[in-house]
Amino acid sequence: GTITQDQDSSKPLDVPSNVGAGVAEAEIIVFALEKLEDIQGLDVFKRGAIVQRTTTDVAGAFSFSLFKGEYMIEVVVDHHVSDSRQIEVKGGRTTDLSFNIATVP
Repeated sequence: GTITQDQDSSKPLDVPSNVGAGVAEAEIIVFALEKLEDIQGLDVFKRGAIVQRTTTDVAGAFSFSLFKGEYMIEVVVDHHVSDSRQIEVKGGRTTDLSFNIATVP
């Protein structure tokens, strides 16, 4: 996956920015999701233990291998959670997971 820079909404659009540039050294944390219950076809999960952790390279790229299951992926930039996403990993498949976040330079 990749982490790229989005326009900072607190700045005017005419201010030069790095929109589209990779975000280096963002921390990617992968949590297991534990199924609590199934309510009328709606699965309810809670965030469990950390199963993997990595950082992005200079281009904002990252990769990791996970077993089949449900996970929560968090993107941490400058010690703040910038974005998160729940994913389902299916056996034998590759999933591209990219985030477009606004960071404060």
